[in-house]
Amino acid sequence: MKRSALLAVVASVALAACNPPPAAKTVDYYSTHTVERDARMVTCKNNPGDLKDDADCINAATSLRSGWKRDLPPITFAAPASAASR
Repeated sequence: MKRSALLAVVASVALAACNPPPAAKTVDYYSTHTVERDARMVTCKNNPGDLKDDADCINAATSLRSGWKRDLPPITFAAPASAASR
């Protein structure tokens, strides 16, 4: 009885190891699914030591940063127009 139980455990572990992890979601996916992206970012920020190289964390962060680039005005180092007239 113990032998068959042990064999069942070993077989289930072996089968679990053979299943590939789910594919990472793309940057475009996270750009159109912002609620899921934000939830993923919470998970990634909570455990950066283990998840810093996780493809989903990288893609979610890239999606978030690409949104910032579109929403922010360009950065310039010229003096504001009001300061130039002084």
